[in-house]
Amino acid sequence: MLSKAYTGALVQELRAALREELAGLRTDLSALEQRVDEMETNAQSCEEQHRATEVAVTRQGNMLITLRRQVEDLENRSRRNNIRIPRTVRNGN
Repeated sequence: MLSKAYTGALVQELRAALREELAGLRTDLSALEQRVDEMETNAQSCEEQHRATEVAVTRQGNMLITLRRQVEDLENRSRRNNIRIPRTVRNGN
């Protein structure tokens, strides 16, 4: 049968081993917490850049539409000057 002193020593060894394991787990957990914080910061930065890029692309798309309309208008205006009326139509013949 196990003596009380022997079981007490086993319990003490077990507690010491558990404390060491817990200390290691706390260290690992702290390192993981730092990595998660860094990843969240990077993700937030990426989201902000993405939003800024979306705004810029939307603005450029609107500018492109405006420029296309202006070019079309200029082309239409320049064609008006190229209309030639035949002489027979001018004289009424």
